[in-house]
Amino acid sequence: MSAQPQHECHSVHSWWSDSNSVGPTIPLHTFAKPLAKFLHHRQVTSLLTKYRPSPLSAELLDLLTIYLESKEISSATKSLILGDLNHRAAQESGARVILEENGLSTLILLLDSNNADILEAASDVLGRIAWFKSLNARIVSLYPFGRIVSLARNSNRTVRKNSLYALGCLSALSWEASRAIMDAGVMNMARHLLESGETDFLQYQVLDGLVRRHSLRTRVARLVPYHCLFAAVQQTENPTSKDAMSILLIISEGDLSSVQAIAADSNFRRIRKILDSTSPPVVQFACRILGNIAQHDSLVESVVQFALPLVSILRNTETGTNEATYALPQFCRVEVGMHNVFNVLLKLLRLGDEAVVETRCRHFLDELIQNAILDTTIANAACCVYLYLVSFTSSSTFQDKLAYALQQVSDHPDLGSRAVADAVNKVLSSSDFLDLNPSVLAPLCRMLGRITFICPALADTAQASHLVPLLANEDSGVQAAAEYMFLCLYGKPGATNVAEILPQLLSETATRSQSLDPIILEQICLVLGDVALSSQNVAQSVEALALAPLLLIDDLKVKLAVVHLFRCVYKISEQYSHPNSAVDYCHLAATISESHGDIPTLSEVCV
Repeated sequence: MSAQPQHECHSVHSWWSDSNSVGPTIPLHTFAKPLAKFLHHRQVTSLLTKYRPSPLSAELLDLLTIYLESKEISSATKSLILGDLNHRAAQESGARVILEENGLSTLILLLDSNNADILEAASDVLGRIAWFKSLNARIVSLYPFGRIVSLARNSNRTVRKNSLYALGCLSALSWEASRAIMDAGVMNMARHLLESGETDFLQYQVLDGLVRRHSLRTRVARLVPYHCLFAAVQQTENPTSKDAMSILLIISEGDLSSVQAIAADSNFRRIRKILDSTSPPVVQFACRILGNIAQHDSLVESVVQFALPLVSILRNTETGTNEATYALPQFCRVEVGMHNVFNVLLKLLRLGDEAVVETRCRHFLDELIQNAILDTTIANAACCVYLYLVSFTSSSTFQDKLAYALQQVSDHPDLGSRAVADAVNKVLSSSDFLDLNPSVLAPLCRMLGRITFICPALADTAQASHLVPLLANEDSGVQAAAEYMFLCLYGKPGATNVAEILPQLLSETATRSQSLDPIILEQICLVLGDVALSSQNVAQSVEALALAPLLLIDDLKVKLAVVHLFRCVYKISEQYSHPNSAVDYCHLAATISESHGDIPTLSEVCV
């Protein structure tokens, strides 16, 4: 009997290998993972397609998070799911479901992935969620602030952009969210990116959102990389230049603690360089920064070093004139600033032509007039010193503006009137005031008269000895204005120097101890006479007996003026029973006639 063939135990793998001439192949279970991932991907695609028209529900989210957390699901499938969630998170309802149904914890888990696609997609969804202010409470309590801040420094540019976008949304969301990312180190992140040359506008958006939070502004001001921001400002071809300007301006508009941070010597050196820029927006920005800093009295002294470049800008029609006119009045808030500004103004006005003075400096003048700082004594003084300086131009247009400016300032109660009176007196008392153009001199005289007429207490500011020569000015308009000025000054309470000087000059001339210009003599007599008509005190102050020899002066106009004076005095004397009686005058006239010839009779005087 033949032997039966012996059966051996073969594995499927050995059987398959033995049965194929090509030799052994890959085991079947090797196909399991790729096949499973493919099947899961197809299943997820079908699922997302099916539920795309429907709002995101807790059940759907739960199913999707299972896929996202599974290690058996491919990164492509997870990216597909995250893309769908990103689309749904753009709606508040979808973002709410993700936050309230534990979807955020899954997203946080995915942030630890080494796969760039998953990181990009997960950070994108987180940015969408941070947009909604109505979800602020949940976001503040659940959001992975520290992880997002660290991802903003990721080597993957898309991940960085998505993270920065999320941080920008958080900074605009609420002060709680802003504080959270500050505590998470966002300022160190921003410094790192800016110093590395990153120029994405999103990082500026983050800083802009933070600096707009009043409660955080000081922290931001102390931590912001100023050297990077000022450098960005000067790169005008880059859109981020405006973003950098905005951040720095907001800091400069803060309270003292935040402004102190920007008012550092290193930043002043940068600002000084910027003022030399040929770009008007950049120059205007620097002027605005300086003006904002100068609003704090304790910091004005640190910025007065910029008085010269700012005043120079006033003379440049193509740069930041308006912003310079904003900054300079702020300097004048305190005495040290005022002196610096006006010392510079004096130097430059002597170099500039009238067109420059009229078009550029007038802007500064208008700004001073309209600015609220005119309510302070120092600002009024500053304004008037400026008026004193610019009054030496001969432009008729500018003189009209000057007169208007003086009037506007003098309309400020008390402080404004006194400041203008002081300024006008300073002009009229200067050694070279007689060389002023009559179109300047006459309005100033009328202005001083007007102010003292409205505010008699200011009459004590007038320096009569300096003003008297105006009565003899060769310009008839100035003479008339000076006469009006003295009419307003004389007899006012406090104007003792004026009340004393005019009668004294007449008395000294009558006794021949002083020779007075006939024109001045004539004008003084006319002024005293006119004032005596309305003032008993003035009439009583005129000693006719002592002044009668003035009638002997060989000048017809002087004689007529003296007669006018006596006529006015005696009319008042008769009304008030003044001791200078007609008998006294007749006795004086007879005495003088015996040695000097006839003088006008009492009847001639009193006609």
